[in-house]
Amino acid sequence: MLVRDLIHHTSITLTAGQRYTAAQPAVGARSLLPPPGRVFTGVTGESASSFQRQVGKHSAIFGYFTTWSEPIRTPLAAARAAHARLFLHISTDIGYGSNAGEELTPRAIARGDGDRYLLDLARELLRSARPAYIALLPEMNQANNAYCAFNRNGSSRGSDGPSSRRSPWRRCSCSRTWSSGTRW
Repeated sequence: MLVRDLIHHTSITLTAGQRYTAAQPAVGARSLLPPPGRVFTGVTGESASSFQRQVGKHSAIFGYFTTWSEPIRTPLAAARAAHARLFLHISTDIGYGSNAGEELTPRAIARGDGDRYLLDLARELLRSARPAYIALLPEMNQANNAYCAFNRNGSSRGSDGPSSRRSPWRRCSCSRTWSSGTRW
């Protein structure tokens, strides 16, 4: 089986039972941190220039809420125009708080049903050549989000409870383990 390593831009041939891990070099993580003794400030859903006028500081972070499978050209362009790092909040909710459902559930993400989007997202972020942060399923404690495990009154939403909410992060981690049995 031929597997494409998107981090190192190579292809690897695996035989049955073999595994390959593509990990981002540790040096790359340093670009996500502020300089020692400093913090990054930023804005979500507002104009970065308004933030700068009101606060007197450059917005180092430009946050943007998006729905699973939406292209990220617009938020990437906005972050680039603001000379800021993109902080992408990726929700699966259709129509926040409207009980319209989800693009896909956390369980479906963990199963790999959303892998095409994740790979496309990774490619687009790599092409941008800019540091970016991702908040997957943000505000999970907000009952208006379809992926929240609890209702507003605190009652459970059923079998797709809190334990299934950890699995999507495992699936979407920065280092990807490939095996000859994985669908990609």
